[in-house]
Amino acid sequence: MFDRDGSKIAARGLRRIAEFYRVEADIRDTAPVQRLSAKQARTTPLVAAIGKWRQEQRFRVFARSHLG
Repeated sequence: MFDRDGSKIAARGLRRIAEFYRVEADIRDTAPVQRLSAKQARTTPLVAAIGKWRQEQRFRVFARSHLG
């Protein structure tokens, strides 16, 4: 959606998704047990935040639009 329409909402969504990839990059070279613990601790708030953000965006986007 961002590439096609340049949507600001889509851009924000991509930035939020990038946060998950940063966590993965930060913990890549750690032991499996530590990686799991760090991933759970660091992504749990991200999951909650992105869920809340998505709910808020639902009211800003027309359901029949490309983004909707």
